[in-house]
Amino acid sequence: MELENLLIATLNTKSWEFISENWLGKYHPNSKIASSGLWNIQGLNSNKILTEEDFKFIKSKIAHG
Repeated sequence: MELENLLIATLNTKSWEFISENWLGKYHPNSKIASSGLWNIQGLNSNKILTEEDFKFIKSKIAHG
């Protein structure tokens, strides 16, 4: 669960100007969903984001199954 929250918070630090005009979330009544580009908003505004060490850990897990 913590990894999911870190991923969501990290993704929320980026600009979502590239979101497709067809993405239904752009018109969602919840402004957090509409403006973040993410359906899952739990942990959206966390101050804690993925570190370089976290990325290395994730990469090692993906590479080694």
